[in-house]
Amino acid sequence: MQDQVLELINRVESDLDWLDQNMPDLKKEYDQKFIAIKNKRVIAVGNFIEDVIKNLNLQNIDPSETLIYFISKLALVL
Repeated sequence: MQDQVLELINRVESDLDWLDQNMPDLKKEYDQKFIAIKNKRVIAVGNFIEDVIKNLNLQNIDPSETLIYFISKLALVL
């Protein structure tokens, strides 16, 4: 069990690195969309997070083990 958790953490960390490196291209292609990333690939896209989760379920992919991120060209200023 502990090995599975560590494997998931490492994979998500790797997917976050990939997301960061590819953000300019992802913003061009998926602006204002939710995307799911697994193993450094976009595996689902939707206007709403519910659409992405439904798509993942149809692919028999556990959403809780998938990086889901909202892409926006807009910068958030606080």
